[in-house]
Amino acid sequence: MSVRPIDLQTLFSHLNQVGREQAHMRNAAALQQTQQGMNLVKHAEENDHQINETDKTEEGLEDVKEEGEGNASFAESGDRKETEDKEERKKDYFRDPDLGHNLDITG
Repeated sequence: MSVRPIDLQTLFSHLNQVGREQAHMRNAAALQQTQQGMNLVKHAEENDHQINETDKTEEGLEDVKEEGEGNASFAESGDRKETEDKEERKKDYFRDPDLGHNLDITG
C-alpha cells in the first residue's frame, strides 16, 4: 500500500496533536506518582493527629504491686549492680604499693 500525498497532508496536520498526546502520556506517570506521594503524606499527617482507641484487656491479667514493693526490689538490684561494678574495677587495676608515696624533689 503506497502513501498518497493527501494522506501525508492529513498526517502532518495531526502531528502537533499526536505529539501533545504523547507528551501528556509520558507526564501522566510522573503526575500520578506525585499525587500518590501527596496522598500518603496527607494520610500520615491525619494518622498523627488522631487518637487511636486502645484494645480492651481482660480483668485479672495485670499484677498490681504495692507502692514500695516494686521500687524496693528495683533499688536493691541497682545497688547490687553498683557494688559488682566497683569490685570489677578494683580487680582490673594493678596497684603498686610504692606508687604515690615517694616524692622526687631533685627535679
